[in-house]
Amino acid sequence: MTLLRPLIADVDAELREVPLVADDGVALGLTRFRRGPSDRSVLLVHGLTTSTDMFVMPEHDNLVESLLDAGWGDVWSVDWRGSFRLPYNTDARGFNVDDVALYDLPAALAAVRRHNGGRPVAVIAHCVGALALSMTIAAKLAGPLAGVVANSTFLTPNLSEQSRLKLSLLPAVLDRILPEGYIPMDLAQVGLLSRRGALFALAAAGSSCKDPTCQMISFAWGSTLGVGADAGGSALYEHRNLHPATHARLRELFGPAPLSFYPHLRKMASERAVVRCDVADARYDRLPRSALDTLDDWDTPLLFVNGVLNRVWTGSLALCHGYLADRHPDIDVTLIEIPGYGHQDIFIGRAAALDVFPRMISWLDERAPGRP
Repeated sequence: MTLLRPLIADVDAELREVPLVADDGVALGLTRFRRGPSDRSVLLVHGLTTSTDMFVMPEHDNLVESLLDAGWGDVWSVDWRGSFRLPYNTDARGFNVDDVALYDLPAALAAVRRHNGGRPVAVIAHCVGALALSMTIAAKLAGPLAGVVANSTFLTPNLSEQSRLKLSLLPAVLDRILPEGYIPMDLAQVGLLSRRGALFALAAAGSSCKDPTCQMISFAWGSTLGVGADAGGSALYEHRNLHPATHARLRELFGPAPLSFYPHLRKMASERAVVRCDVADARYDRLPRSALDTLDDWDTPLLFVNGVLNRVWTGSLALCHGYLADRHPDIDVTLIEIPGYGHQDIFIGRAAALDVFPRMISWLDERAPGRP
């Protein structure tokens, strides 16, 4: 019996769920989309608490369809352990970026190669998925890659001072009022008069949006306790970029946020580098202390995609691009800024297929011409 929640998708392609188990025994999700034989394989990696759903939005042209239409005929998407389609975000045992980097992504990439004849794989990764991927590559666990498109952040996570302060203070408070170990995103599931329902009231403070899930998304990942009109109603996206149907079903796209992730993200933001959570934990000794320590022989081309209005990992990719250009000028790295876009709407925006995806695909085409 699968643990995966069914996809909410309408894609003109053969869709197959491929069984996938990480090396530590955790069952994951891996979905393949095909329109026939193809020499070009690409793996999509979602962010924390989202899922493959963000790549197959049925209300408008989506990333999977855009890739297939452009001749990338072998599209895969991994639902790693932070996926909303899986139950682990509400598991009291918890996990962090190291688990994803060491166990989940290597397993997914290996599975794709078992099916594509061992050819190099391109990867498009978002947010925490991109952070984990940078560590997977740094640890030499990714295998040959045709290129990586990273949205919002990569090797050098950077937050605003407000976000850094919130990340330092908020988890201790939440640990007291959320013994379950996660931030809920769906008010209907917890009830307005419940203890966790009071958290939604706090998230609503100052918000110009009336949707409880939208408010809670900003509370969990934004820089302030409320949202604030100056943020356009959300820390993660520009409201004007979302299709009304997307905004109406946010609770289907964003799941509970596990508190176990916050200490690791806080450590990385403090060091402005993707680092191990606990260097004393021997289970993760295959990972370097810092992903920045192993860049001398890095041979994976990189495209950084950042929304100009990104209010989550503020300036993270510009910082990384500058660092690589200065310290490792031989690395093939390109940074593009997308006007009018924020963090998540790069993928779930209703016009992303016109404004964003062609730039990603054009870059991939140059590095993996192959046979469609």
